[in-house]
Amino acid sequence: ECLMRQLTAIFAIVSTALLGLSCGGSGPTLVSPHSVTIEGRIVDAITGQPVSGAIVEAGDQRATTAAQGRYRLINVPPGTTQLVITPPDGWSLAGNTGAVEIELGSNEIGNIYLVPDTERPPSPPGSTGG
Repeated sequence: ECLMRQLTAIFAIVSTALLGLSCGGSGPTLVSPHSVTIEGRIVDAITGQPVSGAIVEAGDQRATTAAQGRYRLINVPPGTTQLVITPPDGWSLAGNTGAVEIELGSNEIGNIYLVPDTERPPSPPGSTGG
């Protein structure tokens, strides 16, 4: 009988906690169990050094890389999504990131490579190729 009362009390506490979460109170933002986290690094394709100031977007989530070049997007819906990379001034994407398939939980994308614009010299003006 004592065990039954304890289990009933535990159930009441858990039920109250779950109701409190579903009522949209002003509490902390919680990660949905039906969404994903995408994380990775933006690095220099030549040196491998991290690049700060790059913007990474997926859906309505957005992050800017800091000194270590890392980004993390939280609460992205699962499925196929497009990663949109906006390099900081002076940088260009080294390739096309395309669409990525993301699953529930945390998804490590790995490195996304940028090249400094100084590595892509402009064509000489008036060159005739002859």
